[in-house]
Amino acid sequence: MEEARRLARRAAETHERFGVGGVLRLALNRLLVRGASLDILHVILLERSAMRAHPLDTTVETRFLTPEEVRRFARDPGNHLSPEFADRADGGLDFCYGAIHGDRLASYGWYALGSVEPEHAAGAALGLPPDVAYMYKVFTHSDFRGRRLNAACMGGALEALGGRGVDRLVSLVYWSNEASLRSCERLGFRRLGLLVVGPGGPIRIPPKARRLRVTFGRAADTALAARDPDASAASAQA
Repeated sequence: MEEARRLARRAAETHERFGVGGVLRLALNRLLVRGASLDILHVILLERSAMRAHPLDTTVETRFLTPEEVRRFARDPGNHLSPEFADRADGGLDFCYGAIHGDRLASYGWYALGSVEPEHAAGAALGLPPDVAYMYKVFTHSDFRGRRLNAACMGGALEALGGRGVDRLVSLVYWSNEASLRSCERLGFRRLGLLVVGPGGPIRIPPKARRLRVTFGRAADTALAARDPDASAASAQA
C-alpha cells in the first residue's frame, strides 16, 4: 500500500509539472524496468565552455571533501551517504565535491576519473578518456533545496578537476526523469542520446558518446581493471 501511495504521489506531481506525456513516460519506464528488465537513460555532456554561471550562495563553503569528512558526514542518515564512499575517496579516482553550511553537508556530488563500476552507472561499467569525468550520486539536503547548490558544486568541481586535465563531465539520467533533464540542461548539459541497458549489459550505446571515447560494458573492462581487477572480472562475467 505504501508503494502504491508513493507512486500515486509521484504520478500526480509529474502530471502537474509535465502533463499527461510525463505520466505516460513514467508508466512506460516502470513497465520496461519491471517487465523487460531494461533501463533507458540519456547520456548527457557538460563542456567547460558551455557551463552557465550561477550566483554563489555565500552562506556555504564549496570544496572537495576529505575521506575523513565523508566518514563524518556519513554518520548522519539524512545525508544519504554510506561509509563505504569514504573508501572510494581514499582510492584517488573518486572525488566528493560538497557545499558545507556550518557543520552540515548541504549538497554534494561524486566525480569519477578513468572508469566507474556498473552499480554506479545503471548496470553498465563506464570507461572514460583523461579529459572526461563521470558525475554520479548528486544530492541536496531538503533543508537547502532551492538555493542552486547543485549548480555551485558542479561548477566548482569542474573548475577544480581542470587541474587534472578534465574539461568535460558526462552523466546518466533516466529518460523519464524530465525534471532532472531540464535541470541539467539549465546548467549547460546537452543530450548525447539514449543508452539502453539490459540484464547482460548495454544493448544500445549513443554514437555521440562513442565519439567522445566513452566506453560502456565489456568495452570498459580495461579502464575498470585499473581501478579494481575484481570489479573488471565481475563485469566480464555479466
